[in-house]
Amino acid sequence: MNARNMCYSEDKEFSNTEDKAFARSELVYNVTEDILLALEDKDMDKKELAQKLGKSASFVTQVLSGSRNMTLNTLSDIAYSMGAEVSISLNYPEKEQIESDYNLA
Repeated sequence: MNARNMCYSEDKEFSNTEDKAFARSELVYNVTEDILLALEDKDMDKKELAQKLGKSASFVTQVLSGSRNMTLNTLSDIAYSMGAEVSISLNYPEKEQIESDYNLA
């Protein structure tokens, strides 16, 4: 479930600008949540991550709260510091919905 589904009815129409903003927010949320879960799994805290990155604890807090823009360089550095690799995939939900509607999958 995403923020749109939680706050608005299914038939609510959004402008392209609003859709883009929702997509951006969802991506930031998903990436930061994945990092926070990985930190938990590695039994690391933000302070330790900050030390490994050579950054301040406040920088890490800002990045992981979404209040500071996370560049791909920062994402790569975070993953490297945690001994992880980043995997990115692009999905086309509209195509999947069309295939599902017509049983083309």
